[in-house]
Amino acid sequence: MRQKILTGVDRSVLVLFSLLFGITVISAGVSVNLKLTDVTLWSVGVLLIGGGSYVLTQTNLWLSPGTRQLVVSWSLFIAAIVGQVVVAYQFHPAIGFDAGAVHDALRHADDVNLIGYFSQNINNLPILMLFDALAGLFHTKSWFFFDLVSIVCVDLALLINVGTMTLVHRDNWRRLLWLETVFMTVFPWILVPYTDTVVMPVVALLLLAAAGLLNSRHWPLRAIWALTMVLASVLAYFIKPSAMIPAIAVGLVIIRRIVQTQLWRDWRKWAKGYCWQLSALQPLWELYSGANTKLISKQSFGLIKAWQFHQSIL
Repeated sequence: MRQKILTGVDRSVLVLFSLLFGITVISAGVSVNLKLTDVTLWSVGVLLIGGGSYVLTQTNLWLSPGTRQLVVSWSLFIAAIVGQVVVAYQFHPAIGFDAGAVHDALRHADDVNLIGYFSQNINNLPILMLFDALAGLFHTKSWFFFDLVSIVCVDLALLINVGTMTLVHRDNWRRLLWLETVFMTVFPWILVPYTDTVVMPVVALLLLAAAGLLNSRHWPLRAIWALTMVLASVLAYFIKPSAMIPAIAVGLVIIRRIVQTQLWRDWRKWAKGYCWQLSALQPLWELYSGANTKLISKQSFGLIKAWQFHQSIL
């Protein structure tokens, strides 16, 4: 009975995902921005390079599986990284909106408009502090430098994903590496240094920890993976709150695995894992409480100064 319910849930999720993904693909296909008549020599060349790289790295037509194919795969990956750096060096445009506000705050921290912006968008304060620390460490605040930071975050996430695939399905990591190489050549968001790219390695680490947790048989190793997953979830939340969506999805997958394997019946092991989770959350809670207390104290101090100023005018 339990297996039938789980199978029904899996099928329902698959149907819902296929429906939503199908709507997305159809909407992209009928979009006015997609003009198939504007086929250029450059686009044809990109398709030929993509197809040739797939034949080289994923088939036996030119190279037999082995060291040579691995060398070609990683060489293409490194070439894609070099291409990203060249694109960032050639363009590194000044971005507006939220990314621009974070960058401007590094140069004009006392600007009234920026103070008002961050008072309304406090979720961008962590990335502002991160960028400020990096700017102080490398002594530069240029857009090109932060584009490089964005490239490092994106590519680090891709490498972590390769490790995750190795844990989940070892035979498919080369296919994933090829897909990621193609993805790197058409990913323009490396030119937008913001939370969308900075949070990617943290989310990738979260998925890696979840894969390690679900594929480990020894409880000490599971505890380490669980601790890593908790820390990655908290860090992802501070960088970009919406990054908790993958954490929630991972939590649901873990709950499903617990129900499927009847792990909840082994209360001793469950209690041990729960204690590890509490031990991981306790220092984070103390850190959050301390930061919250300091914030409240600073706000109280500001209210007192404002009240004294108001009384002096009267």
